[in-house]
Amino acid sequence: MREHTQSGFDAAEVIDHARAAGNAIHQLCRATLARPSMTPAEVDVVLAHLAAVAAALPQAARQLGDILAQTNNDYALQMDT
Repeated sequence: MREHTQSGFDAAEVIDHARAAGNAIHQLCRATLARPSMTPAEVDVVLAHLAAVAAALPQAARQLGDILAQTNNDYALQMDT
C-alpha cells in the first residue's frame, strides 16, 4: 500500500468534490433528457469528458480503499453485527 501524502485537501473538501461531481452528473442527465439541439461534435466533447471521468473512478475508488485499509490497520476497525 502506498504511503499517504499531504495534498492540502481535507475531508470536507473531498466530500464537497464528490457531492459536486454527483450533482453535475444529475444536472447532465436532466439537461440531456430534453434532447437539446447539439451537433455531433458537441456530443463528442460531452462523451469525451464523461469517458475521462469514468476512467478516473477506479483510481479514486482504489485510493479511498487505501484510506480505509490504513485506518483499519491504525485503529482495528470492525463491522457492527
